[in-house]
Amino acid sequence: MIVLITYNDTLRQGLLSFLQNRDYSVHVPEHRQNAMAMVQARKPKVIVLDMYNIEPNGLTFLKNLRAWGYSGKIIVLNGHSNRMITPGILRQKVDKIICFSPSQSPEPLMDQIEQTIRGLFRKDIEQRAFERYLERGRNSGNDWDDWFKAETEILKSHPSMR
Repeated sequence: MIVLITYNDTLRQGLLSFLQNRDYSVHVPEHRQNAMAMVQARKPKVIVLDMYNIEPNGLTFLKNLRAWGYSGKIIVLNGHSNRMITPGILRQKVDKIICFSPSQSPEPLMDQIEQTIRGLFRKDIEQRAFERYLERGRNSGNDWDDWFKAETEILKSHPSMR
Protein backbone atom coordinates (compact mmCIF):
# COMPACT_ATOMS: atom_id res chain seq x y z
CA MET A 1 0.00 0.00 0.00
CA ILE A 2 1.09 3.54 -0.78
CA VAL A 3 0.24 6.67 1.18
CA LEU A 4 0.41 9.88 -0.84
CA ILE A 5 0.87 13.13 1.08
CA THR A 6 0.71 16.39 -0.85
CA TYR A 7 -1.19 19.66 -0.67
CA ASN A 8 -1.13 20.01 -4.47
CA ASP A 9 -4.59 18.98 -5.73
CA THR A 10 -3.45 18.50 -9.34
CA LEU A 11 -0.53 16.32 -8.29
CA ARG A 12 -2.60 14.35 -5.77
CA GLN A 13 -5.45 13.60 -8.19
CA GLY A 14 -3.06 12.81 -11.05
CA LEU A 15 -0.88 10.43 -9.02
CA LEU A 16 -3.84 8.82 -7.31
CA SER A 17 -5.51 8.08 -10.64
CA PHE A 18 -2.25 7.03 -12.33
CA LEU A 19 -1.24 4.56 -9.60
CA GLN A 20 -4.73 3.16 -9.04
CA ASN A 21 -5.08 2.56 -12.79
CA ARG A 22 -1.96 0.39 -12.44
CA ASP A 23 -3.57 -1.63 -9.62
CA TYR A 24 -1.68 -0.05 -6.72
CA SER A 25 -3.58 0.55 -3.53
CA VAL A 26 -3.15 4.25 -2.75
CA HIS A 27 -4.48 6.12 0.25
CA VAL A 28 -4.54 9.87 0.73
CA PRO A 29 -5.25 11.48 4.10
CA GLU A 30 -8.32 13.70 4.07
CA HIS A 31 -6.28 16.49 5.65
CA ARG A 32 -2.52 16.85 5.90
CA GLN A 33 -2.88 16.97 9.68
CA ASN A 34 -4.25 13.39 9.54
CA ALA A 35 -1.26 11.99 7.64
CA MET A 36 0.60 10.57 10.65
CA ALA A 37 -2.52 8.86 11.99
CA MET A 38 -3.11 7.27 8.58
CA VAL A 39 0.49 6.02 8.37
CA GLN A 40 0.30 4.59 11.88
CA ALA A 41 -3.03 2.87 11.17
CA ARG A 42 -2.26 1.51 7.69
CA LYS A 43 1.51 0.91 7.96
CA PRO A 44 2.14 1.48 4.23
CA LYS A 45 5.03 -0.06 2.39
CA VAL A 46 5.68 3.27 0.60
CA ILE A 47 5.08 6.92 1.41
CA VAL A 48 5.25 9.56 -1.31
CA LEU A 49 5.79 12.84 0.53
CA ASP A 50 5.67 16.28 -1.03
CA MET A 51 8.07 18.50 0.92
CA TYR A 52 5.98 21.56 0.08
CA ASN A 53 3.48 20.42 2.71
CA ILE A 54 2.58 22.73 5.55
CA GLU A 55 1.08 21.96 8.96
CA PRO A 56 3.27 20.02 9.58
CA ASN A 57 5.97 20.87 7.08
CA GLY A 58 7.59 18.02 5.18
CA LEU A 59 10.80 17.89 7.20
CA THR A 60 8.96 17.87 10.54
CA PHE A 61 6.72 15.12 9.23
CA LEU A 62 9.78 13.07 8.16
CA LYS A 63 11.37 13.47 11.57
CA ASN A 64 8.13 12.41 13.27
CA LEU A 65 7.88 9.36 10.98
CA ARG A 66 11.36 8.21 11.94
CA ALA A 67 10.84 9.00 15.64
CA TRP A 68 7.69 6.85 15.53
CA GLY A 69 9.71 4.03 13.99
CA TYR A 70 8.41 3.93 10.43
CA SER A 71 10.74 1.66 8.46
CA GLY A 72 9.00 1.54 5.08
CA LYS A 73 10.16 3.23 1.91
CA ILE A 74 9.96 7.01 1.54
CA ILE A 75 9.98 8.88 -1.74
CA VAL A 76 10.35 12.63 -1.27
CA LEU A 77 9.24 15.22 -3.81
CA ASN A 78 11.44 18.27 -3.32
CA GLY A 79 12.19 21.34 -5.39
CA HIS A 80 14.77 24.03 -5.84
CA SER A 81 13.01 26.41 -3.45
CA ASN A 82 13.41 23.78 -0.71
CA ARG A 83 17.02 22.90 -1.47
CA MET A 84 18.20 24.31 1.86
CA ILE A 85 16.44 21.48 3.70
CA THR A 86 17.94 18.73 1.55
CA PRO A 87 20.65 17.87 4.16
CA GLY A 88 17.88 17.44 6.75
CA ILE A 89 15.94 15.22 4.37
CA LEU A 90 19.00 13.06 3.78
CA ARG A 91 19.56 12.69 7.52
CA GLN A 92 16.11 11.07 7.72
CA LYS A 93 17.33 8.27 5.42
CA VAL A 94 14.77 8.68 2.67
CA ASP A 95 14.98 6.19 -0.17
CA LYS A 96 14.69 8.65 -3.05
CA ILE A 97 14.49 12.39 -3.58
CA ILE A 98 12.77 13.44 -6.80
CA CYS A 99 13.13 17.04 -7.88
CA PHE A 100 9.72 18.55 -8.54
CA SER A 101 8.28 22.04 -8.77
CA PRO A 102 4.62 22.63 -7.89
CA SER A 103 4.33 24.78 -11.00
CA GLN A 104 5.36 21.99 -13.37
CA SER A 105 2.99 19.48 -14.94
CA PRO A 106 2.81 16.26 -12.88
CA GLU A 107 2.67 13.92 -15.91
CA PRO A 108 6.44 13.31 -16.25
CA LEU A 109 6.64 12.78 -12.52
CA MET A 110 4.12 9.94 -12.49
CA ASP A 111 6.24 7.47 -14.46
CA GLN A 112 9.29 8.47 -12.44
CA ILE A 113 7.51 7.69 -9.18
CA GLU A 114 6.29 4.31 -10.43
CA GLN A 115 9.77 3.41 -11.67
CA THR A 116 11.20 4.45 -8.31
CA ILE A 117 8.74 2.19 -6.49
CA ARG A 118 9.70 -0.72 -8.75
CA GLY A 119 13.38 -0.01 -8.15
CA LEU A 120 12.95 0.10 -4.37
CA PHE A 121 11.52 -3.43 -4.43
CA ARG A 122 13.85 -4.82 -7.10
CA LYS A 123 15.64 -7.23 -4.73
CA ASP A 124 12.33 -8.60 -3.46
CA ILE A 125 11.14 -9.05 -7.05
CA GLU A 126 14.41 -10.76 -8.04
CA GLN A 127 14.14 -13.13 -5.08
CA ARG A 128 10.53 -14.03 -5.89
CA ALA A 129 11.32 -14.52 -9.61
CA PHE A 130 14.14 -16.88 -8.65
CA GLU A 131 11.80 -18.77 -6.31
CA ARG A 132 9.32 -19.14 -9.18
CA TYR A 133 12.17 -20.48 -11.37
CA LEU A 134 13.03 -23.04 -8.69
CA GLU A 135 9.35 -23.98 -8.28
CA ARG A 136 9.21 -24.70 -12.01
CA GLY A 137 12.09 -27.16 -11.66
CA ARG A 138 14.84 -24.81 -12.93
CA ASN A 139 13.48 -24.90 -16.47
CA SER A 140 14.73 -21.97 -18.51
CA GLY A 141 12.73 -20.00 -21.03
CA ASN A 142 10.20 -18.36 -18.73
CA ASP A 143 12.40 -15.65 -17.22
CA TRP A 144 10.20 -12.73 -18.22
CA ASP A 145 7.05 -14.52 -17.13
CA ASP A 146 8.65 -15.27 -13.74
CA TRP A 147 9.73 -11.64 -13.43
CA PHE A 148 6.36 -10.12 -14.32
CA LYS A 149 4.46 -12.49 -12.04
CA ALA A 150 6.92 -11.80 -9.20
CA GLU A 151 6.55 -8.07 -9.78
CA THR A 152 2.77 -8.34 -9.60
CA GLU A 153 2.95 -10.42 -6.41
CA ILE A 154 5.36 -8.03 -4.69
CA LEU A 155 3.99 -4.69 -5.85
CA LYS A 156 0.31 -5.23 -6.34
CA SER A 157 -0.96 -8.43 -4.77
CA HIS A 158 1.20 -8.40 -1.67
CA PRO A 159 -1.05 -7.82 1.38
CA SER A 160 1.09 -4.94 2.63
CA MET A 161 0.69 -3.14 -0.71
CA ARG A 162 -3.12 -3.45 -0.68
